[in-house]
Amino acid sequence: MDYNTLSLSENEEMYLISIAELVETQELAIVPLSSLAEALAINAASANQMVRKLEELQLVHYQPYKGVTLTEQGRSIAIRRIRNRRLWEVFLVQHLELPLDKAETLACGFEHLTDEGVCARLAKYLENPVFDPHGHLIPDCLQEAPPDSGWFTLNEAQIGDRLLVRQMKSDAATRAFLAAEGLYPGAVIQLIATGGSGFLLQLKDNRFMIDQEITAQILVRRINNNQEDTPQ
Repeated sequence: MDYNTLSLSENEEMYLISIAELVETQELAIVPLSSLAEALAINAASANQMVRKLEELQLVHYQPYKGVTLTEQGRSIAIRRIRNRRLWEVFLVQHLELPLDKAETLACGFEHLTDEGVCARLAKYLENPVFDPHGHLIPDCLQEAPPDSGWFTLNEAQIGDRLLVRQMKSDAATRAFLAAEGLYPGAVIQLIATGGSGFLLQLKDNRFMIDQEITAQILVRRINNNQEDTPQ
């Protein structure tokens, strides 16, 4: 069965997406139905019913009393929708300057409506970002994700370091404040100085201070002056 011939509802696709995201974020080999139901804010009986339907469509494997995994076809659908969402989040946050929570809500709807041609154009326009505004990897669908190594928190950086921002684990208000300064995943910054409880950062032509407490919540990687400003 070719996934391109399937006509899935948004609700059915959300099950596949939620399973894939639980595997990604919680490093689960198999997703318990209770975890899936919690992620979708539904009861376990509803989750069980939908999982049985998706199993008939050969999109998941269900093991009673253990949980559910995606088939190759189910994962392919989920990964494409996740790619759509994360690309739209980049566009909405970085180009329309929407708050992250609003961008996330809109992107969640767009992910189901975006075909592969539009997705390819969007990725090209955005210059093929690797991370979304949350710092999650944007799946390529055509190749494996880049190795996730060499990352550390900003408070471990040395003065003079040029740094690529990967992820920001602070609260929504702090992320919104930093985004207004241009600091979000994918940005390249330089640590200019430290003093007291603050770090002085340079981002393009802009310099600003952030509290040291916040620097412990920002994941970065060193890049050198001759290195392309994109993750490898």
